[in-house]
Amino acid sequence: TAFLFGLGLYVVVWQLFLRWRPFGSFCSTLEHELTHALFAVLTFHRVIEVRSTFTRGGHVRFRGLGNWLITISPYFF
Repeated sequence: TAFLFGLGLYVVVWQLFLRWRPFGSFCSTLEHELTHALFAVLTFHRVIEVRSTFTRGGHVRFRGLGNWLITISPYFF
């Protein structure tokens, strides 16, 4: 039931806000970059910068070499 509630809530939010191209693009990019940042923190890296834009994508900067988990995190989490 929690899954269906979350799915329904996402559909409502999509119809009200995210369907509008610039805002939806920004939110999707921000979510993607925040997932990289979350896994950087979980693997003991210090996040320096998170950037998301309407037209140019985004990026995350952190200290250290990084790892494969940070790289693929938005695609499985």
